[in-house]
Amino acid sequence: RFTAVEEMLLGQAPSDALLAAAGEKTAELMLAVTGRRWSTEYKEVAIAALAERTLRRALTSPPAPSPAAAGEGGAFSPSPEVGE
Repeated sequence: RFTAVEEMLLGQAPSDALLAAAGEKTAELMLAVTGRRWSTEYKEVAIAALAERTLRRALTSPPAPSPAAAGEGGAFSPSPEVGE
């Protein structure tokens, strides 16, 4: 989970520049975790593009039905933080 990306998006109106910056930040943070290798030049661009594309889809896709609406009972609760 990249909270720095979440924080840069919270409270902001979606824009091309913001989504591109979020994609770039995602790539930066991912590479900080995985390290730099010979394939990093390719992966950095790919990660940024995939993150930006995912954010765009999230903004334009209809929301998924909640478990309660789907008849599964109870409301959705966020997953626990990694390592808990």
